[in-house]
Amino acid sequence: CDYHMAYLNGIETIRKVRTTLNLSSEEQPVILLFSSSEDTQIQSQCKELGIDFHLNKPVKQDELLQFLISIDNGKTQMLPQKKQSQDIPIDLAPKEMKILVAEDNPTNMLLVVSMLEKILPGVIIFQAENGKIAVKMAAELNPDIIFKDVQMPQMDGNRATQIIRKAEDKKSNPKIPIIALSAGAMNYQKEDSLAVGMNNFLTKPIDMFKLKQIVRQYIMPS
Repeated sequence: CDYHMAYLNGIETIRKVRTTLNLSSEEQPVILLFSSSEDTQIQSQCKELGIDFHLNKPVKQDELLQFLISIDNGKTQMLPQKKQSQDIPIDLAPKEMKILVAEDNPTNMLLVVSMLEKILPGVIIFQAENGKIAVKMAAELNPDIIFKDVQMPQMDGNRATQIIRKAEDKKSNPKIPIIALSAGAMNYQKEDSLAVGMNNFLTKPIDMFKLKQIVRQYIMPS
């Protein structure tokens, strides 16, 4: 919600949402957008209305991403962004690094790609919208690592992994690390993915620092 709007400003609009619809900050998180010059004027009003997320304009992509991740995890508090952003990037290996992300949900794809670009500045990321496309791209591109959604149309992630592994066995190629992405956190779901040849399993919403650990483990030099 922008602070500057016609008829009602952002603060008054959010107050109407809180009182008229009887929605708490936990039930309806709000990100307030405003210019830095207005900062001191609205801090107390934000606190009064439970607005824990406020961004200066122009909005920066990484800051917005961090807020969205925080909201999705159910945390209604400001993240220590500067400390995190300084700690996140990893120096790339000498060669160009290729990552394949297979994900049918555009929002999830955007989040994963944005995180990987933050962790590995300069990385080359290829996107596949379903398992069939992922199998084809894996054979053509030979990526350094694949992040693959388990549930996708046309061909799911587990079946696509089986096909990729069979092709690797025939050619005696080194196996590409394949990481499962799944909204399901049950043990049997993880076991099923590992059984078909995936190397690891990340549950959604993806945690930035768990993703960084995966990158370090599977594709960075020792």
